[in-house]
Amino acid sequence: MKVATTITTMVLTLALAGCGDASPGHDDETGHAKKEAGHERSESGTEHGDHNEEAGSKVSLTSEQSALLNLKTDKVPGGRADQTIQVPASAHFNADRIAHVGPLLSGRVEKVVADLGDRVEPGDPLAVLSSPRLGQVKARYLRKQAEFEAAAADLRRQSRLAKQNIVSQADLLDTRALYRGARAERNAAKAALRAMGLTAEQIAALDQNDDLSRYVLTSPLAGVVEERDLAPGQILSTEQTPIMVVDASSLWVFGQVYEKNADLVAVGQPARFDTVDAAVDGKIDWVASRLDRETRTLKVRALIDNSSHNIKAGQYGDLTITRQVADPVPLVPVDAVQTINGQTHVFVPGDKDDEYRAQEVQTGEEANGLIEIKSGLQIGASVVTSGAFDLKSALTASGRSAAHGH
Repeated sequence: MKVATTITTMVLTLALAGCGDASPGHDDETGHAKKEAGHERSESGTEHGDHNEEAGSKVSLTSEQSALLNLKTDKVPGGRADQTIQVPASAHFNADRIAHVGPLLSGRVEKVVADLGDRVEPGDPLAVLSSPRLGQVKARYLRKQAEFEAAAADLRRQSRLAKQNIVSQADLLDTRALYRGARAERNAAKAALRAMGLTAEQIAALDQNDDLSRYVLTSPLAGVVEERDLAPGQILSTEQTPIMVVDASSLWVFGQVYEKNADLVAVGQPARFDTVDAAVDGKIDWVASRLDRETRTLKVRALIDNSSHNIKAGQYGDLTITRQVADPVPLVPVDAVQTINGQTHVFVPGDKDDEYRAQEVQTGEEANGLIEIKSGLQIGASVVTSGAFDLKSALTASGRSAAHGH
């Protein structure tokens, strides 16, 4: 209501400004003659009309008026009206950037290290558990490691003695067999620890004096803790994944392309996801091979760059898909084109600040809220894309005021 009132006030102001040349009280013969001559030109519709079209092609606003009108000027892109396909879509976490973290063996939660919203890096601890089973496996590994080291030392000693013919080759073969068996059992115990999530560095750092039952859940990727469903004292099983770490710097956007446009979409096409508050760019990286039986739409997926984190998973919006065309022409929003004196125009910035000029154009095909410009405007030129109707109202009001003044 405030903007509408402001526009009305502005229009009246321009109208009064246009009427300002006709001073009241000039009812002499000269003024009367001018009035009659102006009346004759108005009836002919030629000279008076040409004068208005030339003088009324520009609108000058104050900075306050420009701010209240909320005008928007953009560069004119090139393309075709049907080059873009806009479909409803929704954002989702990128499944390749999600980690559902849980224990590989049952245990009791001793401490929760990472809370919701915490930023973690690969290998950072998320929670500390106590697992008797892990303690048993660690103890077995340490025992087998000691047996392997003893067997290796025995083999080295027997090899030296065999070279001196102090022991027989049969004894050496027996010692070598014992060594190989100890090595296999040590490796099997190590593999069991690896299967429980321990890294080679952690296994190498095991010490018999450590708390062998201590088990640390770590993050496999860099991201933010998005889910946390555990607390100290809780027993976790191997089927549970109570922590989810998410890297939301890229998202998946799923859209539904209408059947009539199904053959126009392809992997690799640029795409933009628009919500109420943000817009992000990406590319189509998957197109379904069949239409949905119920909705008769084709499901597509775009991978978008969300490094600014302006888009949240679960948000709805519009997915605009752009296909390549061989002969692009200037494209403007439909609302940017206004009809003035029976001709189509757009508004472009004038020579001064807060000045706009009506530029006559010829239009072509219209689709997806865009209209092609056949002549009168070049790709890359600046044009008013929001607020053109308000400028037209101001321009026509100014024209009427000028006509009244004559």
